[in-house]
Amino acid sequence: LALLRQDIRDGRQAEESLRQSRESLLARLDGLELRDRDHVALSKLSNYLNSCLTSDEACAVITSFAPQLLPSDVGTLYRIGSPGGYLERLASWGDIPSEEKLFALQDCWALRRGRLHWIGDTRSGVLCQHLAGAAESILPYLCIPLIAHSETMGLLFLQRLQLPSNVVEGSAALESKLQLAAALGEAISLALSNLKLRDTLRQQSIRDPLTGLYNRRFLEEYLVHERVRATRKNRPLSVIMLDIDHFKRFNDTFGHDAGDAILRRMGLLLQGNVRGSDIACRIGGEEFALLLPEAPLPIAYQRAENILDTVRRLQVKHRGQVLGAITVSLGVAAFPKHGETPEALIRAADRALYQAKEGGRNKLASA
Repeated sequence: LALLRQDIRDGRQAEESLRQSRESLLARLDGLELRDRDHVALSKLSNYLNSCLTSDEACAVITSFAPQLLPSDVGTLYRIGSPGGYLERLASWGDIPSEEKLFALQDCWALRRGRLHWIGDTRSGVLCQHLAGAAESILPYLCIPLIAHSETMGLLFLQRLQLPSNVVEGSAALESKLQLAAALGEAISLALSNLKLRDTLRQQSIRDPLTGLYNRRFLEEYLVHERVRATRKNRPLSVIMLDIDHFKRFNDTFGHDAGDAILRRMGLLLQGNVRGSDIACRIGGEEFALLLPEAPLPIAYQRAENILDTVRRLQVKHRGQVLGAITVSLGVAAFPKHGETPEALIRAADRALYQAKEGGRNKLASA
C-alpha cells in the first residue's frame, strides 16, 4: 500500500512537471511568435522609411508603426532644432498637450548618455529633467535617442509604456522589449539622417552657393510646373529677367571679391522684394530671374520698377570702400501673352532685357 501511494505521488509529480514544461514551452512559443511579429513589423517599417521622400512621410510611417511595436498611451518624436540645440516636436500620438514646452538636449539622460533610458518606477533610476514634475503620471516611460553617424538627430519619447503585468526590470521579456526599442531607434535615426542628407544634396543641386538663390536648373524645372498650373487654373504667370550693368568693370576695378560682394547684396535685395510664392534665381554670372506665379503683367512691371529704383539707391561697401553706383537692366514677360511654353517665356523676357540694355541700360522694358 505504501508503494502504491508512492507511485501515485510520483505520477502526480510527473504530471505536474509535464504541465509546467508544457506551459513553459507554450510561453516560449508565444514569445517567439511575438518576437517574429515584431521583427516583421520592424522590417516593414524600415522598408517604408527607406522609401520616404520627405520628413512628413517619415513621420506618418513612424506614428503608424511605433505604437504597434512599443504600445504606449502617449508617444512623441522630437528633432533637434536650432538655435541652442533645443528639441521640438515633430510628430506624436495619444493625448499630447496642445502646447508642449521645448526642452534642451541636456535635460534628457538618454541624449546625454547616447543610450536608452528606461524608468519603471521612481525607485529604479534617475528621472529626466524634461518631465517637469509629471513623472508619476507618465510611468513607465522610455527615452530612445536617435543617433546616426555620430550625429544626434532627435528623441523618441514613450509615456505609460504598456508591458505585461508580470514583467519586472531585468526580466527576459523587458530586455527583449528594450532591444526592440533600440532597433526601432536605429531604424528611425538612419531614415532621418538619409532624408537630411538627401535634402542637403538636393539644395546643393538647386541653390547658387554664392547668393543662396535658386539656380537656373531649378528655374527651368519650376517654370514647367507653374506653367501647367497656370494653364489648368487659368491664372497669370510672369517672369522678370535682370542683369547688372557693366559688371565686368567692377571686377576689373575692384577685384573679383568686390564683384562677389555685389552679387551677394543683389541676392539679398531680390529676396527682400519677392512674395513667399515667388522664386528668385541667379541663372549665371551677373544675370538673375524672378518667377512670379499668379502675377499679371502690370503687377510684374510694377515689381520690376520697384527693384530698379531700389538698386539705384543701393550702396555696396567692400573693405571699407564704396564700390560706386550700381544699376541694372530688366525685362518683363507674361504667360501666355509673350510665350506659351517655358522656353518661349524666358526668351521673351531675355529679348526685353536686351531692349533695355540697347536703350541705354538702367532701364526696364516689357516684351
